[in-house]
Amino acid sequence: AYLHHLFRVNDPQAMHLATAHNLRFFGRLMQLLQEK
Repeated sequence: AYLHHLFRVNDPQAMHLATAHNLRFFGRLMQLLQEK
């Protein structure tokens, strides 16, 4: 919800936080796939 709010008000930090979130998500996904 907070990230959505930042995008709606065009806060420059929104892109930084979205990138950090996506990198963490894909990192955890790759780790999960390697364990299988």
